[in-house]
Amino acid sequence: MRFLVFFLALALAACGASSPSADSRAVLSARPLKLPALQPNSTCSISPMQNFASPPGQKLPGYGFGPGPVFLSGQTEWHSGEYALIMVSPDYSGPVVVRGHQLDGTNGMPFRAQQGNGKVSISPGSPGQWRSWNDFISGAPGCYGLQVDGVTFSEVIVFNIIGGPPPPA
Repeated sequence: MRFLVFFLALALAACGASSPSADSRAVLSARPLKLPALQPNSTCSISPMQNFASPPGQKLPGYGFGPGPVFLSGQTEWHSGEYALIMVSPDYSGPVVVRGHQLDGTNGMPFRAQQGNGKVSISPGSPGQWRSWNDFISGAPGCYGLQVDGVTFSEVIVFNIIGGPPPPA
């Protein structure tokens, strides 16, 4: 009988608790944004591109912008309406929160589904496996910064959205 009461109490406590990954993402989202500010028409210091091995059997690009373990990929230059991919290296399996805005203007997040003050949350994954999130760029031309927060790091990825239509594929 004591075992049954203990088990029921434990089950009820678990039902009311939030998940550790949701708690972690809330903590990451509460970190202050530390993105550089630029004057309009300033030079946009784009994050360096890194090449890495694409995992066999996955159709992920073998390059990305940023210091890692999280990279912005999918294109080598950005135009509004183009596909963007955020890739998380297999070296990091914890939760990721991505927030950002235009550095040389007033526009918010440059992704279609997260315009304005939105954020991207990527759930924890299996160690040793790439994870990704994707959307379309929808920001106005200018220099943009993304702050990427994980449990063990905080990094900034800077990229430029070029005005005009994307080049033909």
